[in-house]
Amino acid sequence: MAGTRTALRLRRLIAEILLPAAALVACLTLAAPGAAQTLPDNPLAERESVVLSADRNDMQFLAGKAVTITATVPDDVFAAGRSVTFTQAQVGTAIVAGGEITVNGGSIADLIAAAASLTIDGRIEDDVMAAGRDVLIAPDGLVEGDARLAAERITVRGQVSRSLRAAARTFTLEGSVDGKVDLVAESIVIGPNARIGGDLVYRSGQEPQIAEGAVIEGEVRRLELHLPNLRRIVFALIGIGIFLALSWLTAIIVLLLAVQIAFPGFGISAATRAVAKPLSNFARGLAQLLVASVLAVAAIVSVVGMPIGFAVLTVLALGKLFALAAGSLAIGLGVRRLMRSGDPGGASQVGWLIAGFFVLLAVFFVPWIGGLAVALVLTTAFGAVSAEVWDRLRREP
Repeated sequence: MAGTRTALRLRRLIAEILLPAAALVACLTLAAPGAAQTLPDNPLAERESVVLSADRNDMQFLAGKAVTITATVPDDVFAAGRSVTFTQAQVGTAIVAGGEITVNGGSIADLIAAAASLTIDGRIEDDVMAAGRDVLIAPDGLVEGDARLAAERITVRGQVSRSLRAAARTFTLEGSVDGKVDLVAESIVIGPNARIGGDLVYRSGQEPQIAEGAVIEGEVRRLELHLPNLRRIVFALIGIGIFLALSWLTAIIVLLLAVQIAFPGFGISAATRAVAKPLSNFARGLAQLLVASVLAVAAIVSVVGMPIGFAVLTVLALGKLFALAAGSLAIGLGVRRLMRSGDPGGASQVGWLIAGFFVLLAVFFVPWIGGLAVALVLTTAFGAVSAEVWDRLRREP
């Protein structure tokens, strides 16, 4: 009769939780190929070249050795390839990675790029954020917003309508920047046709080379390169570590107290069982942990069984929390017996649980054997917790 009731509970769990989750994953899996086919010529496939020439109204994902965009796409475009070229394209935000990226005419609302070589020879309606080895804003290139650039070599021959901030080994300005120019560079060259509408602020070991004819309407200011204070960084890291450790410690104690207060009888029963038969409970706990972990990983890797895998991991996490509570309580009660204290009541159990937890925490930091000792205690407690759960399921009317 007890086995029948347990089977019914397991069936109800599967019907109410696991089957709907599995169905959801299955639907997403079946829908994924259809979603990929809605992309232009299925660009997710690895091909020699990908060309987007037909206008699109939705977000585009493009990948290939050579990617060319000539279409109008008001939405975002994500592109990656050895070479990515925008030729007279009209695009919303472009997020691009590649060996060589070229904007040849047309317009892009915002450009975010990472490349070995980036050439902007078109119109960027707002901002540019780019990093690479070589970055060039060509004479016909126009950035109507701000430019944020990082590269080994940066050359600006076109126009930036607002501010420019850059970090480079070599920076050359031969065009115009309407706002402030803020630079970190080894070498700074301001050409004779350059124009800066705001301040030129730089951090460099050398003076900038400013040619005759260059126009700088603001001030030219040099700022020192301040290395970070290593001592402050070390103390900050130590402070962050202490804060995180205390936060985790507080969270664990709160969870242990919640388990003990919510299930007072369960904790003392599991702790007593762990002390009474440590070897059998250790063997049971070790087998259950190994089998459940392998099954969870296998289910997650299979994709279809991912909900089951995560459900098993959740059960394992809860089991480990209860095992930590039972193991701490068992250690605490052992300390109580050594001190020959009275019988532990409800409030007293909470105190001995916290005491046992700190004993385990202290043992954990013992070199070489501390971690192993704590693992043995928690594995034994896990076996006792699972046995206690099973017995209560069987005894439940």
